[in-house]
Amino acid sequence: MTNVLLPVRSSTLAWTTQSLVADPAWQHIPPAGITADITCLQQWGQQQSDPIQAWQWGTLSLPWIATLAKTVGEHLLTGHGFYLVRGVAMGQPPWLQRLAYLAVGTALGEVLENYGRLYDVKDRGVCYKQQAVPISMTRAATGFHTDSSARLVEPDIISLLCIQPGKTGGESRLCSAVTAHNYLAKTAPDLLNELYQPMIRDVVTPGADKDLSRIRANAFPVFAPTGQFTFRYMRYWIETGHR
Repeated sequence: MTNVLLPVRSSTLAWTTQSLVADPAWQHIPPAGITADITCLQQWGQQQSDPIQAWQWGTLSLPWIATLAKTVGEHLLTGHGFYLVRGVAMGQPPWLQRLAYLAVGTALGEVLENYGRLYDVKDRGVCYKQQAVPISMTRAATGFHTDSSARLVEPDIISLLCIQPGKTGGESRLCSAVTAHNYLAKTAPDLLNELYQPMIRDVVTPGADKDLSRIRANAFPVFAPTGQFTFRYMRYWIETGHR
């Protein structure tokens, strides 16, 4: 019980559905001026054989995208922990949408390339229950989780770009890990303490070597027992890792 943290005191991170409805500041539509940056990106990208691989932040002056990235970053740090942006490069070719998305990301920080610079979330005709592949490579739904089941890969920001909405399905659900943590701290502190202990996770990163020693080494807590709140969870890979 010595590891049990006090309730995390953050009125913005410990949100509920009701508090989100009352505070729509987590939604943003960029000003029309951002189209100038998109046009600049398009002209540059058309001159590149592979604009996604060639792009580096600072290649072009993109003041509107820089402002958008600053807004996103500030809200992630001081707001609810997530941010929804609508209308960037909408109606443009998919390659340009991807490039604009990458531009915003590189304005926020360094891109993790474990799955490539950009990674398409789409059905590849595989089943995550028959082989160790990310659920994002299948058509299956998944429960609440955080991305990355690799111990040494802990992203600061996870983002998604919707290029082609499906006719059905594809909805995303969000919940507050801080709210869940505080509820457990109040109602079941002994069980919460279990979540502070290292838990083995399966090794599912494409291309990664997988054997028992690597799986055993891939262990870390759901809630990190430190002064900084950290939450990393995907139940299925915890279960298969232990199995």
